[in-house]
Amino acid sequence: MPDNGRFADTELAAIPGGKLAKEAAANWLALRAEGGKKLGVWIAPLGSRSSYRTFAEQQHFWDLFQAGKGNLAARPGTSNHGWGNAVDLAHPPTMRKVIDGLGAPYGWRW
Repeated sequence: MPDNGRFADTELAAIPGGKLAKEAAANWLALRAEGGKKLGVWIAPLGSRSSYRTFAEQQHFWDLFQAGKGNLAARPGTSNHGWGNAVDLAHPPTMRKVIDGLGAPYGWRW
């Protein structure tokens, strides 16, 4: 397995608005389809750096956080985003109900 934040493109798969590790992406897409069909809510990341993050992107967010200019961030190399299995939702108040209500069988939780 590659190091955190150092996945090759071949180890990632696209999701609408970002990328995830292949298995996480397949589960995300299935959850997204079920949420859209059953709840009318299509989950998506906040932006392209709100799903998989390279080590350099993790460092960027960590530096902002340390300078008091950014949101809470994990130390580079320890982020779930760097493993390709975390997503910051585009609209948490609406999208969280998909994760909470349907996510467990797909391996997704808040």
